Amino acid sequence: MGKELTYILGAGASFQSIPIVKSFNSRLSKFSLYLNDRETQKTNLKERYRKFTRAINVFNSLIQEFGAHQSFDTYFKKFFHFGNEEKINQGKRLLHLYFLWEHSVSSLNYNNEIKDGDFTKQSLFDKRYDALIAGLLKPVAAKSEPICNLNFITWNYDINLLNSIKNFFYSKLTFAKFLQEIRQDEFIWNIDNKIKIINVNGYFYSSKFNSSTDLIGLNIDDIIDEKIENNYFDESSVDEDADKIRFAWELNEKDENNLKRSLSELIDKSDDIIIIGYTFPVYNRFIDLGYLKQDFVAKKSIVIQDPNADILKQTLNDVYRLNGKSKINTISNCDSFYLPSSIFGINEYRIPFGVSVA
Repeated sequence: MGKELTYILGAGASFQSIPIVKSFNSRLSKFSLYLNDRETQKTNLKERYRKFTRAINVFNSLIQEFGAHQSFDTYFKKFFHFGNEEKINQGKRLLHLYFLWEHSVSSLNYNNEIKDGDFTKQSLFDKRYDALIAGLLKPVAAKSEPICNLNFITWNYDINLLNSIKNFFYSKLTFAKFLQEIRQDEFIWNIDNKIKIINVNGYFYSSKFNSSTDLIGLNIDDIIDEKIENNYFDESSVDEDADKIRFAWELNEKDENNLKRSLSELIDKSDDIIIIGYTFPVYNRFIDLGYLKQDFVAKKSIVIQDPNADILKQTLNDVYRLNGKSKINTISNCDSFYLPSSIFGINEYRIPFGVSVA
């Protein structure tokens, strides 16, 4: 297992189940409709109804504030520089509640009245992740073993990737137990030293994940109700689950250096680097510039998979000063995730069906 393969994943890698930046606010508005529907079910419980009404008002206000910025990242970075911890924490609680809903069956009921450019949820979990993990496993019955060492660098808060890995390697564990089993440190998840996952921006989590082996079986409605009824939207409220959402610029110097070191090690050992749905945003560059350097990537085979892949190739060459020294190919078709044929060897393995291979 000499070869190593690294995927760098951005928001576009989950677009079948989670909206990208330009359609994020419209999807938040759908969540607001969901909260209104939950509110109408509590009209006979005055105190609960009052708390839901307050939560909806706060939520809608935050949606407007998010909408006044190019992205919610800008919103959070502004208050980071203001030193306004209460606004940051309240915003993270909003995102946490939203991600709870987006990973619940309830979210599938809010695809009606879609306007041009709006996000359309195709499935609860992006099916391409399962296809990717299946395609990266040796064709050995009753066993899940990767063809080569796999690395995933993800900037996403959603749990599409983790859920798919759990499906193949730890299907009988609860999600919380699964995370406990593979946790290496604050940033890194490790499976038998064959699969490494680095969540650069933290991750979405719920303490209730320990009550079911199948996330689809969780009653997310009750979880959301419980949080709101416990004054979740008060500025002084604290929620350990929401605190797991983190932005790269919040790292202290020690954690930032450790993260860059871990990222550099993965890139240095990898023969192929596949970049999916990641746009190299400005706010992340002080991290990206620490590991996407000529020293690490100049001799690598790089594939960028994105509808705007050619533009992103230019960004990668210009901003990271690769100056054409790396072999960079682009793929605009995103119906399935790309697998490089080099990892399969010559006549060693069957090429999996349902994945993009070249």
